[in-house]
Amino acid sequence: MTLKEKIAELSRELRPMCYAKNRNLASEINSALMKHLDEHPEDRKAWFGHHED
Repeated sequence: MTLKEKIAELSRELRPMCYAKNRNLASEINSALMKHLDEHPEDRKAWFGHHED
């Protein structure tokens, strides 16, 4: 097996784990952002723009 083939095999094995971790991280970041924006209305306007009023 060449190095390129081994890397491809490992990538296939690791991809589902990486997607799951990224989804969890994205969810955590989104939750923290929404909590912050709920607590700071002035930042909410800056984040979403003025069309949300």
